[in-house]
Amino acid sequence: MIETYVVTTNEYLAWILEFSLSQFEFTFLNKHDSNFFREKAPNLLIYDLPTVHNQSGLHKILNTITCPVMFVDSSNRNVISNTIEALKLKENNKGSYQHRDNNNSYLLTKNLIFDIESHCLYKGDEKIHLSTIEFKLLYILTKNETPLSSEELIDYLDTTGPAVLYVYIRKLREKLEDNPCKPQVLVCSRGKGYYIKNFTK
Repeated sequence: MIETYVVTTNEYLAWILEFSLSQFEFTFLNKHDSNFFREKAPNLLIYDLPTVHNQSGLHKILNTITCPVMFVDSSNRNVISNTIEALKLKENNKGSYQHRDNNNSYLLTKNLIFDIESHCLYKGDEKIHLSTIEFKLLYILTKNETPLSSEELIDYLDTTGPAVLYVYIRKLREKLEDNPCKPQVLVCSRGKGYYIKNFTK
């Protein structure tokens, strides 16, 4: 079963998801509680955009959640139909939300794998979830062959400034590094920027 949380107040969306997708185990929520998501680790979060009343609350959840997020618009029946079809493809594709050695996985070190599709790291046999911002940070670093400056990362992540960026870098290093105080994976070259050491695509 694919454990899935759905944030919505639309009864039709809730009904059609449960009716159409037998391999998904749905939990329906109707409020934005970032503390709830900090304590839980579903395989997928479906977020109904008309439910959004508080942008800051949504931002907190996106910074906290460690799984893929799918946004839908339940006010548009065509969007709901397309969402169902997309999820059916996932349902029929065994292992879609599991770790796989394919083009969506990057070997960062000999025992550290970055799995893009599942938004997580694998360190040996340990699965380490990444928040949305941590994922975006690691993703852009693996996609660029040259170091990225603090200014470039701030612009890409849409953060408020260097202090916030450094917090996310520290949190990501805690998950990447054996010793975050002496980073060997996510490193910084003075005058050039941040990059993933010894990483080749």
